[in-house]
Amino acid sequence: MRGFPIRKAISVAIGGFALTACGGTSGAPPLAGSAAQAQSVQNEAQITNVSGQYSGTIKDSEYGKGKATFNVAQYKNAAGGIFTVIGTQTVSAPATYVVSGTTLRGTGVSPGSPIACVFTESAKYDSSTRVLSGSYRAPHGCSGEAQSGTFTMKRQCYYASDWVARPENGLKQC
Repeated sequence: MRGFPIRKAISVAIGGFALTACGGTSGAPPLAGSAAQAQSVQNEAQITNVSGQYSGTIKDSEYGKGKATFNVAQYKNAAGGIFTVIGTQTVSAPATYVVSGTTLRGTGVSPGSPIACVFTESAKYDSSTRVLSGSYRAPHGCSGEAQSGTFTMKRQCYYASDWVARPENGLKQC
């Protein structure tokens, strides 16, 4: 039962994408057998599967260096999960992304005192090294001043998906 809160949080993050239609297409439904349908299938084949479990390091402007893990699920170009930082404090924050090629752009929320901090985030996945590296920034500041940081994490395993039929070469399934 230890993994249940993480699964629940991932479900909530992905559900949030579904409710806001971030993972959608242009909005026009393709006609059966149309060129738009063929294009959709081709585009799905080009989407990088970034789902899985990651671990690595983080460097934060406020808290310094620490370890980080990221557990992310994905459906087509929508991804979301839990980013956990282990340093002077342990903080877990949900994050949601739009995946475009090997680039992730999105938002994270970190519980704060007295307010929660909202971060803009971007990352790049290198499929040859299985490394996700990126940065984040709290545009309005969390503790009175802007907070930012960088992270580098290696993918440990991937989650199977029903929307893409290709295996992840040399990487085990979670």
